[in-house]
Parts: sequence; C-alpha cells; structure tokens
Amino acid sequence: VATLTVRDKEGKEYAVEIGKQATLSSDTYIHVVGEDEIKVVGRDLSRDVERDANDYRAKRLMVFTASDARKVTIEYQGKTYDFSRGSGDEWVINSPVKAYAQATKVRGLVNGLNGVRVKEFIDDAPKSLTAYGLDSPFLTITLTTEKKEKVPESETTAAEETEEPNKPAAVEEAEEANAPTSAPAKKPQFKTVTNTYTLAVGELADLEKTTRYIKLADQPWVASATTAQLDRLVPKLSEIRDPRVTRVRANTATRLEIVTGDSSTILEKKGTKWRGTGDLEPLETEAVKRVLETFEDLSAIDYIDEPGDLAQYGLDNPRAILTVTTAGAVEPVSLRIGGNTPSGRNTYVQLAGQSTVMVVSADKADELAVKPISLRSRAITAVNPDEIKQIELDRGDRHYELERSADGKNWRMLEPADAPPD
Repeated sequence: VATLTVRDKEGKEYAVEIGKQATLSSDTYIHVVGEDEIKVVGRDLSRDVERDANDYRAKRLMVFTASDARKVTIEYQGKTYDFSRGSGDEWVINSPVKAYAQATKVRGLVNGLNGVRVKEFIDDAPKSLTAYGLDSPFLTITLTTEKKEKVPESETTAAEETEEPNKPAAVEEAEEANAPTSAPAKKPQFKTVTNTYTLAVGELADLEKTTRYIKLADQPWVASATTAQLDRLVPKLSEIRDPRVTRVRANTATRLEIVTGDSSTILEKKGTKWRGTGDLEPLETEAVKRVLETFEDLSAIDYIDEPGDLAQYGLDNPRAILTVTTAGAVEPVSLRIGGNTPSGRNTYVQLAGQSTVMVVSADKADELAVKPISLRSRAITAVNPDEIKQIELDRGDRHYELERSADGKNWRMLEPADAPPD
C-alpha cells in the first residue's frame, strides 16, 4: 500500500513496506526492507498512508517575533497606510496622514498578521491569479522586521585577516615577542538582519463569506484563510491614530508663547520658576501649570484630514496660538485654536505643520485660549506677616495704630492709646 523511508543524519536509510490490513482486525502487515519475515503491527496504518501531502504542510504563514517589527505597510481600498516604529515602542503614521499612532493598535495589526493560518491549500501552481482576485488584491500587507544577530567568531576573524595588510617578517616577529601570554577576549560583534513579509488577500473563497484567498509574495501557491483572521488586518485609522493632540510633557516645558488677537506674551522657566515680563511679573505659577497640563492632556474627538478652506473652522485667523518649547526637543509645538463647531460643545484646532484639523472639547480649548493677563499673580503684596512691625488702619474718620513688641510676640495699641488689641 505504501513504503515509508527514513534517512538519518549519516545518510543511512531505513524502509518499511506497509501492506494490507489483517483480516477481521485493526492490525497491519508490514515488511522491513532487508529482512525476510513479514510482521504484524497492532495498529491501523491506513489513515497515515492515505493522508494528503497538504496535511503535512505548515499552516502558519510566517514565523517572526512581533517585537522585531519596524515597519508596516497596508494597501487597502486605494489608500496606502504606512506605519513606522521609532525609538522604543513609539509608532507613527506616515500615510495617509502624518500623526502619532497608538502602539497597542499597531501591535494588534502585527500580531494579527503573525496569527494568520492557512485553512486550505488551493493551487500550488496557478496559471493566473485573476480567478482568486489576487491580481488586484482586496488587501496587501507588508511587514519589515529588524533584529540583532551575533556574528560568528569565524566570520569576524576572517574579516580581520582580510583587512590585515601583509607585514614584513621582522615586524611580525617583534609583535609575537611582545604579545601578552593570553590574548584579551574579543567583544562579540552584532549585525542587523532585515526581513520582509508580504501577504496578499484576494476575493471571498466561499458563498458563506467565511474565507478568502491568500498568497505570500515569495511563494507560488494560493491558499485560503478565514475572514475572521483577515479582518484583523484591515486598518481603522480612527482607532489606530493616537487621540493625544500633542506629545508635550508639561513638566519639561521651558518656554510658553501665547498670542491672542494683536497681543502676545512670552513666559520662560528659569530654574524651577516661571517668569514673565511687564504686567506678567510676577506670574501665578499654578495658572501657568494648568495651561501646560491642559496642553499635554488635550485629546481629539474627531479629525478632518482634508479640511479645505480653513476659514470655515476659524483657523484662518485663530483666536489664540500657543507655542510650547520643551527641553530636548528640536522644534517647539504650536497649536492654533479656531472657532467652535455648530453645536458649540467642541472647538476646531490645528497643529502647525499639519494639514489635519482636529476637534476637541470646547471647555478644554477655553482653558488654553486664555488672556495673558489672567496668568498674572493674584498676590497684592508679598510681605511676610512675621516681619510686620507696625500697622495703621484708617476707616472713615477713625484711625487705628498698632505696634509690635521688640521680641515680636505681642502687640499694643498706640491709637487709641493703650486700648486692648485682639
């Protein structure tokens, strides 16, 4: 019925010929090639020998470590969605808009791709991909990974020998004579290995719409996978983009510029204190902190990626512009605050250098569009009560005067003279 051959690492072969099933039992006749007798094994081998080759094929499409992902590109419904990973676990959206991404959502796409498994192998050598909708795919996703691999010592040694110029015999003898008895251990060398994986998703493969045709870019065959797995690869931009309007950390801000109408003011942080100029010296420190914390926490409710005329959003002549400079940042972040939405509950804002108009809470926008004078210190005097030596109070035609004792513990009335003070 079948012949099973196994080859070991030395190349030696072992073969077993599988015969019929023994009468009225689940036993099977077998013959070990090279032996004379026929044996009986207590097992029905018919299922094993009747398996299709596809039963032995790996159903997992790709093998990679999700944390090595560096770039994800998805072609879907005529748009290109491009995500790239920066330092640490930060992901950004490069297309179709420029924005920050939520790392957890991008990881969901990567894990979704890693989890796609073949349901059925359809065609190993298709003459055309048109019948499967793979000539113009429903969706194409490409993942690029990078990982550090240790360079084998044999490779580094060979490279060093190649780069080492031929030395005169006298020089080599001198070096050997002065060489230490034990050479220091070499530092391990690493190289960056880049891999690219591309999956094309075609038409629906069944009437129940539970599967779609799929194909790997580097493989000729066509297979199918469940739509439940493939739907995880469809990008939903509104969910992937980070709703935070800015990435500014309030405690790292060093400069704040506020422009409202025709007036502008600049506040700077000196050491641990904020300083203003003119009428804004001194400042109400807590008020400045509240503005910066609102700037940090501001979240978008909605996005308008192709806004057109900015006048309809009140951003052609914004009611306020806040520019925040932070320690370690190359450029400051500037936010323009426009008009309210028709409902009046929300406000249009826009970051300098970006075309997208965002919608934020009107209450939060009002906390940012402050008049600079509102940041002025509320303190009328800055006198330390313990340092006060004398008090005079005039109320109508009455005059009161008090004096503090030399030790600072008691007060006495000078006018009315010797009246008991409280």
